[in-house]
Amino acid sequence: MSRRTAALASALCFVLPNDGAVPEWIELIPAPGADGIVRGQDGRSWLFRNADAVAANFGSRLPIDINHSTELKAPKGEDSPAVGWIEQLEARNGALWGRVSWTERGAQALNGREYRFVSPVFTYQRESTEIVRLTSAALVNNPNLPLALNSAGHADPSPEPAPMHLKAILAALKLADTATEADAVNAIHALNAQLGTALNAAQTPDLAKFVPRADHDAALARATNAEAALGAVKTAQHQAAVDAAIDAAIAAGKVTPASREFYVATCANQDGLDKFKAFVATQPVIVDPAATAKRGAPAGDATTLTPEQKALCAQLGVKEETFLAELKALNTAHAA
Repeated sequence: MSRRTAALASALCFVLPNDGAVPEWIELIPAPGADGIVRGQDGRSWLFRNADAVAANFGSRLPIDINHSTELKAPKGEDSPAVGWIEQLEARNGALWGRVSWTERGAQALNGREYRFVSPVFTYQRESTEIVRLTSAALVNNPNLPLALNSAGHADPSPEPAPMHLKAILAALKLADTATEADAVNAIHALNAQLGTALNAAQTPDLAKFVPRADHDAALARATNAEAALGAVKTAQHQAAVDAAIDAAIAAGKVTPASREFYVATCANQDGLDKFKAFVATQPVIVDPAATAKRGAPAGDATTLTPEQKALCAQLGVKEETFLAELKALNTAHAA
């Protein structure tokens, strides 16, 4: 571990001499890193960019107690005796040092090596976390207690959330570790600009790729109506072809007018019409064409089928009794 890393790891808990000596000057707040931040072992961090200003913000001597009793016990009316008094503050190479006048109890605690660390208490600006003023210090054996003793000189059992470190921000922005705070700010501005562009694009989409819903629905309705109209035209054209084929067959005497509706039913689709035309092409004349001038005249008594009609049933795959029933129904209709 490098010297610098070790110093940062032990931030806010100065190690006292292990030989039982009673030091006159002790380090209270270590020099910050290159980013101006000091960090405690509990993960919290603060800005400490001007040790001279903090040293100058020293009004009167400050107590050194045991385990922060000044901050924890005194507000409850409990004893919080001082074991030393900070008589002077001095900035040394970015760190804050204090000259201490130890009490007899304090000197004995150090001589007996009862405590190993000194933990400072200071006030800081909440938004910027800039350290403003030292308020006290304590001899501790649990360095950097997880108590927010740095908040306006009052104890707070909840740790103050640590501000995000610059390296974490650079990593989130996918910038190099060597990037500066200004680079991070510029990257954030660029992301905001991209977000604005994306929002504008979402509000005004490319008409080459997207159309308004109303236009889409109107186009779909037009296509549906056009398809329906085309279907109606095809149906009308087919029916006209059926009528023409049946009329021609009746005029040629190859089918009787009484059978017209039957043939219309069998020619409901193109396949049926094709079969009818094929049948008519091979069918002999069964009725005198002159007799068919009166369209719809009944053919025979419709009680039996002629050989030609039976041949037609075989050609079309229609049962003879079905054909006969149709003829009877048509004859009845014409007689009425």
